[in-house]
Amino acid sequence: MLLGTRGSAALRTASPAALLAADLKLHDAKLTADDYLYLRTTIDGAVLPDTPDRLFVTAPRRPVILGSNMLELDLPGGRPARDGFVDLSFGATAEGARTWYRLDDADPPPHPRMGTRDQQIATDATFRCPAGTLATLLAGRNWPVWRYEFDMARDGGAGQTSHAAEIDYIFNDRRVGPVSMQDYWVAFATSGDPNGDGRPVWPRSARGKPANILFDARGATPRDGDIRPDICRFQSAL
Repeated sequence: MLLGTRGSAALRTASPAALLAADLKLHDAKLTADDYLYLRTTIDGAVLPDTPDRLFVTAPRRPVILGSNMLELDLPGGRPARDGFVDLSFGATAEGARTWYRLDDADPPPHPRMGTRDQQIATDATFRCPAGTLATLLAGRNWPVWRYEFDMARDGGAGQTSHAAEIDYIFNDRRVGPVSMQDYWVAFATSGDPNGDGRPVWPRSARGKPANILFDARGATPRDGDIRPDICRFQSAL
């Protein structure tokens, strides 16, 4: 509508300059930084006719791998946007999240793996907690769900990880300690289950029994329970 047109056919006739100019005018009041618009779910009536949480009620069950990295990204919009970001991310429970993060206190030293408090807030609200919510939702409806957390630097060194760092380890078969993440993903793609061939068992999440696996310099470590449940209980967004 920013171009004064409706439908894909009209968009195909628009010039690249017009499309780019229209993109700069897009705004979402639910975001503290509009460069994160690409993360929003577009309910277009065709590919997504309804909200994801409603669609999962009737969707056929499929095996799913989902996860997040120990540290994903910096705070969208930076420190000036932190209060608004917490309010938007945690909604009615934002005050509980503020208390948990101790936002009235001076910044604590950065966590060696999860980064600064702002980076932890960004990762929790944008990736870690939504992944946990989705895993719980799907497992509660008996979907086969395997959840992971990844903590390796892009260069394989001792530095912190970052958003999408795990992709190189999966597709280029770079070793994570003594194991291959690619082996898990290939097994999942061929059988619907990432386990087998003597690899450390990746526990499946089940209704009321969340589980995950940690990929880091030690290899693959199966774990019971949620990830960061003390803060993620304040957020229910997907």
